[in-house]
Amino acid sequence: MNSNTTIDAFLAGLGPAMDYLRLAAGLSAAELEARGVSPKTAADIERLCTMYFGQTTFTRRQRRAIAGALAHGHGLAELVLIEDEVAKVAAKLGQAKRWELREKLCRTPSSEIESASRTIRRPWRTKPKPPDDKITIRRHANGKATVSLTGPDAQVTEFAACLNPEDPAGSLREVLDGNAAIPRILYLPLITFRVEDYCELLGRLKAAGDNPTDADIVVRASNGVRLTGADLAERLITDRGLIAAVSREHGPVDLYRFQRFASAKQRAMLAAESPECSWLGCTVPFDKCQIHHLHAWADGGDTNVSNMTPLCPHHNGANEDNPPGGIPQHRGRMDRLGGQIAWLPPGGGDPVFTSPTT
Repeated sequence: MNSNTTIDAFLAGLGPAMDYLRLAAGLSAAELEARGVSPKTAADIERLCTMYFGQTTFTRRQRRAIAGALAHGHGLAELVLIEDEVAKVAAKLGQAKRWELREKLCRTPSSEIESASRTIRRPWRTKPKPPDDKITIRRHANGKATVSLTGPDAQVTEFAACLNPEDPAGSLREVLDGNAAIPRILYLPLITFRVEDYCELLGRLKAAGDNPTDADIVVRASNGVRLTGADLAERLITDRGLIAAVSREHGPVDLYRFQRFASAKQRAMLAAESPECSWLGCTVPFDKCQIHHLHAWADGGDTNVSNMTPLCPHHNGANEDNPPGGIPQHRGRMDRLGGQIAWLPPGGGDPVFTSPTT
C-alpha cells in the first residue's frame, strides 16, 4: 500500500466528520468494530449517528447543528467533546435545553467550545436550597469529634470569631466555662456612591507622601464649583460611618471617614467594591481574602486601588498572572475593564463582570 495514500486516508478521518457519520448511520458499534474500528471509537460513532441522524422531536435544531458542524469543520473529537458538554446539562432541564446547547456548540469554533458551554449553561444552574439550621457531630476513631453548625450568618460568624484557630477546642471550653465571652461584632456602615452621578472627576491633589492615593480627589459639580472628595462626602451624608467614592471609568477612587481618614484605606476601598472574593462564583468574605495585584507587582504593577482586587488564597494562586498574549489558558484571570472588575475565562471568551457594585 502506498504510504502517502495511507497517511492521507488517516488524516481524512481526522477532518470534518459529519458527512462520514451520515454514511455510518444505521451501523452498530459491533459492525463498526468488525470493520477495524476500535471499541471506544465505534461506541462514539454509534452514539453520534443516533444523535445527529436518528429520530428526534427537535428536527430543526438537529438540522442546524449538522449545518453548524459542517461549517466549522468539526471532527470526531470535537463532536464527542460537544456531547460531553451536553451531558453536563441537568436531566431535569429536559432535552430542549440539551438540544439548544448542542446546536449552539456545533455552531461554535472548536477552540471556543468549552468556554462557550460554560457561558451558555451558567444561567441554567439552579440555586441550591438554603440549608436548615442544625448541628451535627461526627466521632472519629482516635477519640476526637467534628462538630458542624448551621445557623444565621451573623450569629455563627460571631461564635467562630471567639475561637482560636490554633486551639479551637480549648477556646471553646473557655467560653463554655464562662471564662470568655462571645463578642458581638460591631459593624461600621460603608456607603458607596458613583462620582459621576454627582459631579465630574477632575483628578487628585498633590500627595504629601509617595503614595498618590493619599491625596484627595478633586471634582467639579454641575454648578461649576470645585470640591474635594471630602467636601462632597460631607454634603452627601453627615452621620457616622465610611463612604467610598467609586468611578465608572476608574473603579474605587477614594474613601472618607467623617472625623479622620480610616486606617488600611486601600483595603476599605476595595471592600466597598468587592465585599467577597471577586473570582466568579466565589463567596469567601473579604476578611479572609488576599489583596491581588491585577498587573503583577513583579512585572511593575502599582500598589494602588485600580490595580488591586480581593481574592481568596485559592483563587489568588489559581489566577493566571502572565498568560501568553494576555489570554488565560487554564483557570482564567482577573482584570479591570472600564473601571469594573471582571473574570476573563480561558481561551479568550467574553469577560464576566463580578463586582457587586456594578
